[in-house]
Amino acid sequence: MEHGVDYIELRRALLTATKKAFGQIRSTLHNEKLYAFGLYTNAESSYLYPTANTEEGLLRKAHNYSKVYSLSQGKKILRWMPCNWDYHLEGQDYFEEVNRILNSGWSKDYGEFIPDSKIIFQICMNVLSLLDSESLFGVAKTRESILINIFTGSQEAEELVSQARILNSLERCNQFERELRPGL
Repeated sequence: MEHGVDYIELRRALLTATKKAFGQIRSTLHNEKLYAFGLYTNAESSYLYPTANTEEGLLRKAHNYSKVYSLSQGKKILRWMPCNWDYHLEGQDYFEEVNRILNSGWSKDYGEFIPDSKIIFQICMNVLSLLDSESLFGVAKTRESILINIFTGSQEAEELVSQARILNSLERCNQFERELRPGL
């Protein structure tokens, strides 16, 4: 335990929360095509939430931007912006215990988050990898269509792709990289 964060408890709580949140997301999708699922956090990893999007959700959001951008441009801009996804924070209630554990990592004056964000990041990757090995995200074609990752609002494309390579196929990561860098 480091500054109040019990990493073993964090892993346990995150595993449970992620399973439940993904189940909730799946049950609300109906026939929509899921293309992304992940954990959303900040650079410090001081909070964690589920995030997901579908092709249909992307289209709905892109229509909202139609006064400024063409539909095609709106879809490109919004495709990898989790805060604008239709299913961003869906299932967040399951993450109350996760965030309670993380909140214990703040200094007494809440001016600094003390735990090592790299350890928290590794726990996230471990949980997503374990759930993937249990086929939570599907198998074969279904799984290949979903990019699993950890997202923040401030990541560079290189970092996102590098992380994605740990959890996804080379083909899916190459597609992800092309979508992040339309000029490639």
